[in-house]
Amino acid sequence: MTPHQSFLVFTMATRYQLSFDTIFGDDQGSEHLNLKDRCQTRFQEKVEFSQKNDQKKSKASSKATSSSTEQASSSSTASSSSESTTAVFDGAIGIDFGNHNCTVAYFNVQHLLSSFPNLNSSSALTSSSPNKPCYAATVIQPVQNMNSHVVIIQNEDGAHHTPSVIKVNTIIEGEGTDNEKTREEIIVGFPPLPGASLAPDQVVSDLKEFMLEDEERMKKENTESPERIAFNGEEYSQDYMVSLLLGKMKNIAEHYLGKKVKKAVISCPSNSSHCEAVIRKACDLLDMKVLTILKEPIAALIGYGFDLPKPNEGARKVCVIDVGALETNISIVKVAENGLFEMIKSESKRPLGGESIDQVMIQMCLQEFKRLYYKNMSESMFQQEVGKNRKVQNKLRRSCENAKIVLSNNQQAMIEIDSLYDGLDFQFKITRARFESSVMSIFASIIEHARQTADSLAEQDYSFASITDVVLVGGSCQIPKLRDSIQTLFSQAKVHDSAVEDSIAIGCAIQAHLMHMYSHLMNNKTN
Repeated sequence: MTPHQSFLVFTMATRYQLSFDTIFGDDQGSEHLNLKDRCQTRFQEKVEFSQKNDQKKSKASSKATSSSTEQASSSSTASSSSESTTAVFDGAIGIDFGNHNCTVAYFNVQHLLSSFPNLNSSSALTSSSPNKPCYAATVIQPVQNMNSHVVIIQNEDGAHHTPSVIKVNTIIEGEGTDNEKTREEIIVGFPPLPGASLAPDQVVSDLKEFMLEDEERMKKENTESPERIAFNGEEYSQDYMVSLLLGKMKNIAEHYLGKKVKKAVISCPSNSSHCEAVIRKACDLLDMKVLTILKEPIAALIGYGFDLPKPNEGARKVCVIDVGALETNISIVKVAENGLFEMIKSESKRPLGGESIDQVMIQMCLQEFKRLYYKNMSESMFQQEVGKNRKVQNKLRRSCENAKIVLSNNQQAMIEIDSLYDGLDFQFKITRARFESSVMSIFASIIEHARQTADSLAEQDYSFASITDVVLVGGSCQIPKLRDSIQTLFSQAKVHDSAVEDSIAIGCAIQAHLMHMYSHLMNNKTN
C-alpha cells in the first residue's frame, strides 16, 4: 500500500467515523470502530516507511549506470505493455440495478489526487513544526465532497443509462446470395426498435419487477423454488439472466477503464432478500466479487452525502422518496450525527411510478390519433387494433418518455412520430399544464403513500411533520408539479433533488471505493 493510498484512506476516514459494515445497523448492530484513529496510525507508519524507502532508492539510483537505467526502462515498458491487456482495476465499481435502466460508476482516484498537487512530495505529508499542521490536515475538507470525484460511465452510445433489456437479434449473413445463413446473438442494453415486432420470449425486460413479483409468489405458496424465465425457446434461471445485465455493465466499465473489473457494490430493493440472493449468484457467474449489496435508499443517501458526520447537529429524520419505473418506495431513515443510518421503515407500492405516468400520456396520444383518423371506429375496436399493437406501443412509449423529460424544463413539448400506424404520421403538442392535470391522480397516490408511511410511525415520533429532510430519487421526481407537491407535504423539511437520476449509482461507487480502500488498509502490513 503506497503512501498516497494511505493518505486517501486517512482523509476519507474523516468522512466515516464508523466501519463500513455498520452502515446496515439492523444487520451488524452498532459496534463502533474508530477507523479514523486506525487510519491515522497506519498513515504515519506509511509516511515513515516511504521516507526511508526514498533514501534507499536515492542511494541506489546514484550508483546505477545510464545503460542499466535504459535497460530497466525498456524492460518496464515491455512489462507494462504485456500486462495492459490483463491488468486488473485496482478499485471497485458501483452499479445501480434498475428495472428500466442500469447505471455503472466508479470513484476516480486520480481526479481526487489532482486536487492536491503537493502530495507528490513526502515532506508535504508531515510537519517539521509541532505547532504547524501537516499537509494532510489542511486538505481534509475538500475530500468531504467525494461525490464530485465519481464518474458515471457512458455506454457505447454515449448514454449514462443503459436499458435493462435482453433481446435476441437475428442476423442474416450473406444476404441475397445462395450461401445465405442466419444466426442469432443475445444483445443486452438495447431496447427493441420502435417498429420492431419480437416474439414474447425473444425479449426480457422489467427483470427486477419479475423477481419482486416472484418473491411474493414464493411467500404465498411457501416455496423456495424461483420461477424460470422463458427466453429464445429455452428456460433460464433468474441469476443467469441478471448476470447478462450486470455483465453488460461490467463490460462497459472495463472498456472505459481498460482493465478487468473484479469487485463491485450493487444496489438492491430494500425489502427483497430474494433479489439480493439472485444478484450474488449472478456475480458469482461473472467472477466478480460483491463487496456488499447496498439497499437503494441507503445508496441514495450516500450519493447525497448524508453519511457525512454532522457534529452537534443532532440526529436527522430523512424521508427517501424513490419514484422508480414501476414502483414507488418510501423509506424513513434516521441519520445519526456520526453518519450512521438506521432504517426505520421502508414501504413500496406498485404499480405506481414512471411507467404509470407514461401510460397516461400514451392514452392521451391514442385518443388524439383516434380523433384525427379513426373517429368513426368504436373505442373497443380501436384499442384492439391500434392501442394494443406492440409497434404502436413501442413508438409511443419512447416519444412520451422524451416529451416527459422536455416538459420538466419547458412549458410545452411536441410528440412527432412517422408512420405511427398504417402509414399515418402523428403530431401532438402537449402543454405542461395539460400533462400535469392528466397525471394528477398519480401524483396524489405518491403523496398519499408518503403520508401514510410516515404517519404509520407517529407513535415513534416519525410523523411527516417531524421529518427534517426529504431526498428525491428517480427521473419522475424532476417533474415540477410532483416536486412542488412533495415540498408542500413536507413544508418544514429541506428537499434534496440535485441528483435524482444518479444518486444510487453515485452512492454505490463511493461505498465501493471506500470498502476497497478499507480492505487495503486491513490486509497490507508495513515491512
